[in-house]
Formats: sequence, C-alpha cells, structure tokens
Amino acid sequence: MKNFNLLFFIMVLLIHSCEQKGTYKSIEEVSIDDLSSKNIIDVSQYVDTILLYDFEYSRESLLSYSQSEIIEHDDFFYFIKYSQIDMVMIFSKKDGRFIKKLEPTGGGPNEFTAIRNCTINPYSKKIELFADFESKLIEYDLEGNHLDEKPFSLLFDQKIILLDKNKLYYCKSSNSDYLNTDQNISLMITNQQNKPTKFLKSQDKIKADLFSPSTLYWYKDTVRFIAPYCDTVYSIFKNNIKPRYKINFKSKKLSPDFWKDKDVNSTKDMIFSQYSLPWVYPSIFENDDMIFGYYTSSNSLGYYFIYDKNMKKTAFDGVIIKYNKWDMPLPPPSHFDQEGFNYLISPSELKAMLKEHPNPSILPKSFVSKIQNAPIDGNPLLMQVKMKRKSR
Repeated sequence: MKNFNLLFFIMVLLIHSCEQKGTYKSIEEVSIDDLSSKNIIDVSQYVDTILLYDFEYSRESLLSYSQSEIIEHDDFFYFIKYSQIDMVMIFSKKDGRFIKKLEPTGGGPNEFTAIRNCTINPYSKKIELFADFESKLIEYDLEGNHLDEKPFSLLFDQKIILLDKNKLYYCKSSNSDYLNTDQNISLMITNQQNKPTKFLKSQDKIKADLFSPSTLYWYKDTVRFIAPYCDTVYSIFKNNIKPRYKINFKSKKLSPDFWKDKDVNSTKDMIFSQYSLPWVYPSIFENDDMIFGYYTSSNSLGYYFIYDKNMKKTAFDGVIIKYNKWDMPLPPPSHFDQEGFNYLISPSELKAMLKEHPNPSILPKSFVSKIQNAPIDGNPLLMQVKMKRKSR
C-alpha cells in the first residue's frame, strides 16, 4: 500500500511538472533579427487557390482603395470604412453587382451619423451596425435592408462572435465608467442581449490598462489580442488569459524591463522613434501556418511582418510573398484573415502585372479574362489568396 501511495505521489508530481512545462512552452517567440532585410517568404505550399473578383462601377458604387475591413459572408462582400466618411458597401460575390451602400444620413430614426463598429452575425444572418453618436444598434438583413434598431449603451470598438455553442461575444469596451470598474478593463464577455456577463481576468497579473485599446482576432477556439506598447500576443480561452507569442526585435537589444516600465506612453514613443520601432498601433492575425502583423508607428508609417510557424522564419517590411505555382511575387496584403490574403488592386496595376508576367499561359483563363476586360477607370479588383486549412 505504501508503494502504491508513493507511486501515486510521483505520478502527480510528473503530471504537475508536465503542465508547468506545457504552459511555459506555449509561449512562442517571434524573432525579428534585422529590420533592414527584405526577406522573401515562399507561401506556395500553403496556398490553396487565388481568386479574382470584379465589381460594378458607377457613381453610387465607387469603391475606395482604403478599407478598414473586408468581410466575405455567404453570397456577399462587405467593404467597411471607418475613416473620413464611414460607410458599408455591399456587393454580390457571384457577379460583382452593387447591392447597397450604408452611409451617414442623419441622427433620426433608421439613420446614423458615424459607425463605431460593424459585424456580420452568422447566427441571426444580420448586419449589426453600432451607431456611435446615437448610441444605438441598427440591424439590417444581409442585403442591407433595415430591420430594427434599439438603444445600446455599451460603447465598444470591436466585437468578435465566437463560433461555439454558447454564442458569446467578446467585446473591447471604450467606456470604463459604464462598466463600474476601478481600472480600464476593456475585455469582456456579453450574452446575445449584449449585456456584460463576465469580465476577463488574467492568470499572469497583466495590467488592465494593457487591454485597451487592443486588437482582437479569432483563431480556432480562442480569441487573441495584442495591445499598443506591448510585446506579447495574449490568448483568451475559457475566460482565462495567457501569453501565447512574444515578439522580439533582437537587433535592438531592448531591456526586458522596458515592457514592464510604468512610464507614460509618450516616453516610450521617444524610444520607439530613437530605435525606429513600429510598436504603437498593432494589428495581428493568424491562420494554421502563419502570423500576419501590421504596425503603425508614432510617425504614422506602416510596417508589416509575416511569421512562418513551420519554418520559424520571419520577414519584416518590404516582404515579398512568393507563389511558385503561378510564378507570381505578391507584395504584403492590404488585408488578411484566417482564410488568407486580400488585395484591392487597380485595373491598371493588374494589366501591367499581366503584361510583365514571364508566362501568362499558366494563369487560369478566367483570371486573365477579368484583367483584360476590366475598365482602366473602374473599381479596384479584389484578389484573394486562399490558404489551405488543416482543420475547417
């Protein structure tokens, strides 16, 4: 019996040790060695296909190259713009036909003056638009027809609808006073009625002010985020927050204590400027094989990085994504998500690319035809580089 108890005790210690090691190993370093290098990452093995979409062009359907989000859902594309004039442009995925434009018209019923956030709810099959100044949630069907609107006092910048049986929402709130919290905790879970049900708590004592403002994204069964002035991508799973990736600019040799410094962000801005570090407003996304990052520095310059999870290789800024099958180099994408890269490209650029291609006969006929038929002064075309998925 004593031997059994001893054996049981040893097994418990081993399990505990494995758990601790597993937690430690789950923090993966994304190392960026040389900011001046223009690396090439060959994504050929990860690419499933490349698609090209053209869109109806008219004065009403004029599509801007500058889009905050591009959402593909069911039979539609949604181009969402949060800068200058807020709007949502809806086009048919099948034939590029212009469906509708949702834009500011006023502050009355069925109207809005600015868009704080817009998402597509996959469960209700509705467009959910949060009108900023009117503090109301407006619902439309997928074609942009008005359905309903209701007062909405929970102010937020970003919302992710988790694909699980509970259908919970992760929100990034902007009004801590409404939440009745003594710190600016900005990550929460709400129910379908958009009422906060639980605030997320960190297991590793993350300062609450690191949560806001932050960029959220969804990957498999977790929500992940990175905050400005922070070197760590955190993962939210079952309401717990744990560090997942640590992004390290090795060549700059910043002190490990730099990120823990309590100094105001303006002081860090000076250091970022001194070292030419683009660490202010990050946007992160990932799929099964890669992590994509885009940073805007304090001087408003943009920087990209792409991290190959399998090769443990990082390319930073000036990156060219090589796709061998079509013998076509691709620049950093304008938008990315779990499915792959999205590019809004002008007809003239595509025609030039086709003209300079060493062997255009290897390209699909439909791809070549759309480029040749696109009017020079028409809408930009959407090129999608779809990635293979290990699990769908």
